Amino acid sequence: MTVESSGIQTLIGSRLFRVLRLGIPFSSLVASLYLFVVTQDNYASWFLILSIISIILMELGMREGDRYIASHSSVMRVDLFFVDIFRPFFKLIKNEETFLMSFFKWNNEKVSRSFVNTKSRKTLLLLPHCIQWSNCTAPILEEMSSCYNCGLCHIENLVEDSVQKQWNVRITNRSYKAYIEAKKSNPDLIVAVSCTDRLLKGVRKLSSYPSFLIPLELPFGMCVDATFNYNHLSSAMSLLAHRREANKPAIKILKHG
Repeated sequence: MTVESSGIQTLIGSRLFRVLRLGIPFSSLVASLYLFVVTQDNYASWFLILSIISIILMELGMREGDRYIASHSSVMRVDLFFVDIFRPFFKLIKNEETFLMSFFKWNNEKVSRSFVNTKSRKTLLLLPHCIQWSNCTAPILEEMSSCYNCGLCHIENLVEDSVQKQWNVRITNRSYKAYIEAKKSNPDLIVAVSCTDRLLKGVRKLSSYPSFLIPLELPFGMCVDATFNYNHLSSAMSLLAHRREANKPAIKILKHG
């Protein structure tokens, strides 16, 4: 199965971030090589160094597969550097969300191409508690299977798939607990569902772990009746993750406090 044929094609690939991430180092390389050739003074050596740095930045941005996974922490530091440089500009022109989604799609494309042929054997699925319908009284933070199966949120689907497909799930209402659980689990791959701001913070905190990022939809504002495209989640898990062994616990709920 190819990435393009899966149900996650709308979450991968990004022309905007690709142009910035690869286009700027390429332009810097061309300019610095030209200046190195035409400059006759002591500055020539600095242009040569800039050329080498530009080549390294481009090479890191083009890594895929095993080389991408092995150097993921370094690759993410460079990618996040570009995010930090350009985010204020896109925020100024009121296109911050578009820019962040472009970065997430760039990231997801890299992760997908790295795991589509050799699936992750240890995948951790992270979700926020706010996907539960706010008026629901089911104590899912005590026991996820206590879901009433009303169909008003995706908890019902999540419970069913976690049991049938043995997904390794962590649900938490605090970001720091998700970070702790991720480091404790030490997964090959993280599939994370959250709002764009938390996803960005998550890839910073967990930069050594490849992460497939699925953004929440927030029709009622932050942390209230959040939802997401469940097909994206199901497709990502089917495409990128091996099914876990049935004798291992599939669900763990993290309570606040």
